[in-house]
Amino acid sequence: MWRSIPILLLISISSTVMFTLIAISANQYTASFIDTEISNWFSVVENVFPQVMSWISFFGSGEVLMILTALLMLWLSLKKKAYAQTLFVAVVMGGGVLLNLGLKFLFQRGRPEDSSYFEVFGYTFEWVSYSFPSGHAMRAFLFWALIIHLIWLYVRHTRTKIIFSLLFVLLILFIGSSRVLLDAHFPTDILAAFAISLAWLTLCLAGFRIYYEKRLRKEQRENLKMRENLCGRS
Repeated sequence: MWRSIPILLLISISSTVMFTLIAISANQYTASFIDTEISNWFSVVENVFPQVMSWISFFGSGEVLMILTALLMLWLSLKKKAYAQTLFVAVVMGGGVLLNLGLKFLFQRGRPEDSSYFEVFGYTFEWVSYSFPSGHAMRAFLFWALIIHLIWLYVRHTRTKIIFSLLFVLLILFIGSSRVLLDAHFPTDILAAFAISLAWLTLCLAGFRIYYEKRLRKEQRENLKMRENLCGRS
């Protein structure tokens, strides 16, 4: 277990560096060179299936993922009795939302279109909605990556794990692409969201693994001490 922790921390640090480089390249109010180049690639299909793009984007919306996260936590706690995994999901998703809001207010990048307000369950709030990094992309990355993580924990068949993992990776990529095609975000908003989400997820995984390794060692020391006490009494 310990051997995987340095790898997780290395991925987290590398992803943070990547996020920083993207943030430096991104202009505050206009499209950067990277945005322009990627947008040119997308321009070929931007008018194809706009309704499909809206539906794909829907699977990264705050309302949908809020409900799915609650259902996932209920399933883990009530069905699987996996309270540690329930806490892990809460930390990853809750922390990810707070991280996204903090970064948005730090960079305060305007959107491609002046969609400046915050909408939840059909209600619009007078709260400026900044563009960088994309909230849709961050939420989608974190939630569906958590689903992949749980699939590898609970599903036995390797082929099933691989198939569903690839499907959810494609869903994450499609959600990110849909935000660009719908003119809700610049491409660098999406790339930055993916980078910082990977950094946050791997940091959380490393933190939880360190905690469980310490708890396991503590339990082993207590069991050893108990056996020594029993042997001493006999």
